[in-house]
Amino acid sequence: MQDHQKKPRGVCGANADLIVARNLLRWVAAGVAAHGARGREIMLALKASAEGSLRLPIAGEEKLRKSAVQLGIDIEGKTTDAVALKVAAALLEDLSRAVPEKHKTLSAFATPERIEVWKDLDILPVGAYHEVFEALHRTTTGTDGDWKNVMQQFLRCGLAFAWTSALGSSIAMDSLFGLPERSTVRVNVGALKEGYVNIAIHGHSPLLVSEIIKQGRSEEFVCLAKENGAEGIQFYGICCSGLSAMYRYGGVIPLSNAIGAELILGTGALDLWVADVQDVFPTIIDVAKCFKTTVVTTSDSAKLPGAEHYGYDHIHSNLKETENLAKKNNPKGN
Repeated sequence: MQDHQKKPRGVCGANADLIVARNLLRWVAAGVAAHGARGREIMLALKASAEGSLRLPIAGEEKLRKSAVQLGIDIEGKTTDAVALKVAAALLEDLSRAVPEKHKTLSAFATPERIEVWKDLDILPVGAYHEVFEALHRTTTGTDGDWKNVMQQFLRCGLAFAWTSALGSSIAMDSLFGLPERSTVRVNVGALKEGYVNIAIHGHSPLLVSEIIKQGRSEEFVCLAKENGAEGIQFYGICCSGLSAMYRYGGVIPLSNAIGAELILGTGALDLWVADVQDVFPTIIDVAKCFKTTVVTTSDSAKLPGAEHYGYDHIHSNLKETENLAKKNNPKGN
């Protein structure tokens, strides 16, 4: 639409308001999916930990039990694992619900008066999956032609994002890994260390990252690094995975956000670059090759041509292999 005044509609009949509304809806739907996908991984991990198939202890019991009470789950006399199973089930249901029912997390944590407003506006979400599904449906060719109706779906997606992709993910993460702790750290390129096996953790999903750091700090791998002439192993963070690890384990040095990743690789100081999901741009492979930095991907959702891949499969059926996958992602190799 080069001239809105002379040509107020596109060839399909959509005006500027409808075109903008459709684009906005698709963008927010993508955000619900992006944050919800990594949230799903943590929810599945919380469930697997409670079932015993994932060797990862539940470190945030206090957060888990408080969240369970707020969700209306009976915790009296229940073991931590039993409570975790119930919480994980509630979070996963809010994520994937297709049949219209009460959104458990939103109903438990939002204020009653605000819920009434959303109900009156008819924007209460069914579930994150459903609202993204519906958003993509409405914005296909020749479907929803009312920009106000499109923006009503935009608001449903916004609520699904807030109460599942964001809050639901946070509950699962804090329950599984424990609450973050404040600490003082060095940051940016000047914090890079000489003489160490330097490993960067890049992305947004902390599940495998936590085990990689645990294994990298074990006597086995530290001794291996020293046997090969290094002083030890140092972990660094690019984007959220590194920050999440820093909050919980300490000693993980934040170096950059996604935009600065190539500059960090350009120092030539990184031996291994472990990338999971989101904000990992394909061009890091080209820069890494120039400086002989090995790049490894860990998610079926985010592979890079030219990178090695040791990670979870499409349906996360190999969550129980987390420890072995982490060992492959440390300098001993596979």
